[in-house]
Amino acid sequence: MRELLIKTQVGNSDRALRPVLLAALCSMMCFFTAVIMLPQRFVVMGIDAAHIGYFLSFVSLVAVLAAAIMPDVSQRFGSYPTLVMAFICYLLAHLEFAAAPNMVLFIPGGILLGMGFGLSIPLVNHLTVEISQPQERGRQLARLSMAIFSGQFLAAFMANLPGGFVSAFAAAALLAAVNVFAMGKVGRSVTV
Repeated sequence: MRELLIKTQVGNSDRALRPVLLAALCSMMCFFTAVIMLPQRFVVMGIDAAHIGYFLSFVSLVAVLAAAIMPDVSQRFGSYPTLVMAFICYLLAHLEFAAAPNMVLFIPGGILLGMGFGLSIPLVNHLTVEISQPQERGRQLARLSMAIFSGQFLAAFMANLPGGFVSAFAAAALLAAVNVFAMGKVGRSVTV
């Protein structure tokens, strides 16, 4: 009887974690598409390596600050609405990157990109621990790691889309938009 109960709980946990794993995969695809494409775009604009490094460091700093406020945001609005906010940030960041003509106009996109990362990745880690049954937590965290690293891997293919920078940023924006809808739909049906 105990084994049947554990199997039932594992099945429920697997099903409940599907949107979390999707969010992790897509968040990393959105983030790393920018990390891969921005240096290439900046080189074409004549920006030197030091300034590219400063910009990416700035994005990381924003991500740390967003991660620091994520627990308060999640507690106030809910986990899935917070993921919706993260993907809205990614969407706006990539639209900004696709259209910005100079470095100054990339700064708001960098802020939004860092916020998207900081609001999503720590949250999917927390949700994985929260939703998982204690006896399966290690396996579920391994699945989360696979989703995160798969997102990084798949982001590399965005650089090969025909149309160059604009296509890659537009594809990442589209991916973020799909996730805004998906996380919003899950959020209406689940309370976590």
